[in-house]
Parts: sequence; structure tokens; C-alpha cells
Amino acid sequence: MNTESTREREIRVLLDAATADRIRGRVADAEQLLEEALAIARSEDRPELVAAVRASQGVLERNRGNLDSANVALAEALDLRRQVADPLGIARALGDLGRVHLDAGRSSEASRCIEEALETSSGPEPGRTRAEILENAGLLHARLGSPDRAEECLLEARSLYDQLDDVDAVDRIDAFFHRRDREAGRGEGPAVGLDEELQLLERRRLLEALEAEGWNQSRAARRLGVTETRVRNLMRRHGLRPRNRRGRPRKSADRSTV
Repeated sequence: MNTESTREREIRVLLDAATADRIRGRVADAEQLLEEALAIARSEDRPELVAAVRASQGVLERNRGNLDSANVALAEALDLRRQVADPLGIARALGDLGRVHLDAGRSSEASRCIEEALETSSGPEPGRTRAEILENAGLLHARLGSPDRAEECLLEARSLYDQLDDVDAVDRIDAFFHRRDREAGRGEGPAVGLDEELQLLERRRLLEALEAEGWNQSRAARRLGVTETRVRNLMRRHGLRPRNRRGRPRKSADRSTV
């Protein structure tokens, strides 16, 4: 095996580890791993690898709320992926960049990126990239006041996530529709009230604890400072199904909390 392929594998391992750290909230560790991966990718003069690392850095910065830094990283990733003519990579970078613009309140830029991403990702085998772009498109149209288009995009995204067995994403979209229906029933418009904001915070904290502890309910309870019974009740309240340590739903007969 040549040195180049070994270095590429090393970068992929670092990217996977950084993603795992980001999901678990270990931001500093993720940042360090990505800096290491970037140094290797630049030394190898491999634009496609640099693009992958910069895209991961952009997502990390967006999650941290550093939208300007996220914009710079994702714009570089997009330029590099255009250079190497990587359609799926281009679509992914456009989708991530569109989400940054959306978070920053730049609706026109978000719309331009996401629409191009949808067009670029419309291949014969849509997967996670297409699902994520559709979800971002749905959020964009909801914010722009186009509920029918938003629903169309989100339902298609949900279908793809369901095929991918991504229960987190399915739950997230279901929560969006549930929230929308509740708001429509109360006639409150798009504003989120205090009770709903607290519910969203509770659900997010619960998910973070479960994911950090490999979906072990007793350890998640200790992390949250509550009883295991409370965790089970919260999971039922928020529609979260028990899963194994890989995050996949358990069979109905499997009641353990490994």
C-alpha cells in the first residue's frame, strides 16, 4: 500500500473521530483533530481531502455559533469541490453553506445555495446528503412563509431518513410538524412560547445524555441527575425509542438498557 493511501486513511479516521467528538459535545477535542487532519491534507496537496476537512470545520463552527468562521470554511470547501468536479460534495457543501446563511438571517443567499444544492443532488440514488439538503430547504421555506413547499421538502426528507434508519432525524422532523400543528391550533403564529422552548431544551438535553452514554438509560440518568424511571418517562414523552449502543432502534422484545 502506498504512502498516499495511508495518509488518506489517516485523515478519514481523524474526521470520523472529530465527528464523534462533536456529537458528544467535546468541541475542543474535535477542533484539535480537525486541525491535525487539515495539516496532513494540505501537506499531501489533495484538494478533495482539504475540502472534506474544511467542510467538517465549517459544520463544527456553525454548531458553535461562529457563523462567520463557518462561512469561510464552507466557502473554501465548496470552491475546492468545484475544482475537482465532485457533484455530491458540491451539493453537501452548498447545503451546509445554505444552513449557515439561514442561521445568519441571509434568506436570499440561503435560498440560492439550497436550491442549487437540490438541483445538484437530484441523482438516481438520493441518500443522506439529499435528505439533509431537503430538510434545510424545508426550514428555509418555513421561515420564508411558504408552508406548502416547506412541508413537501420535509416529508421527502423524512422518507429518506426513514430509509436510512435515522430515527433522530425522523424524530426531529416529526417534532417540527407537531410544533407547527400546535401553533396553528393556538393561533399564535410562528413564535415559540416559553413552555415549548423548555420542552425543546428538555428533549435536547435528554438526547445529548443518551447519545453520550451509548443509549444506556441508567448512565444517562446519572449524567442528568435524575432517576432511570424519569429518563424512561421523558423518552416516552418526547417519542424517543430505546436503542442499542450504536443508536439503532431496539426490537420490541429487547427491554434491556445495555
